[in-house]
Amino acid sequence: MAVCCNNYRLEIMPAGTIHVTIGGNIVLTPIIYDVLNIPQHGQTITLTSSNSNIASISGYSVTGIAIGSATITASGTNVTATAIVQVGLKHQ
Repeated sequence: MAVCCNNYRLEIMPAGTIHVTIGGNIVLTPIIYDVLNIPQHGQTITLTSSNSNIASISGYSVTGIAIGSATITASGTNVTATAIVQVGLKHQ
């Protein structure tokens, strides 16, 4: 979910619910856009996990630790966005 304030918005890609397996990882791309929908490069954005026992964060990479779900929050200057990560088993 993107959150907008001060004419800027922050989005996390891929959009929607993110699926990852235990031991697997996915790289997220958080992007800040201005009021004209132009990406604002060079902005500092930090990712955090609501439950690092389910999904851990290293930079922009999310690693599945255990079955469950966690909310990933991206925070920039005066903007935030969230994404849900669901961690499951590898399919055989």
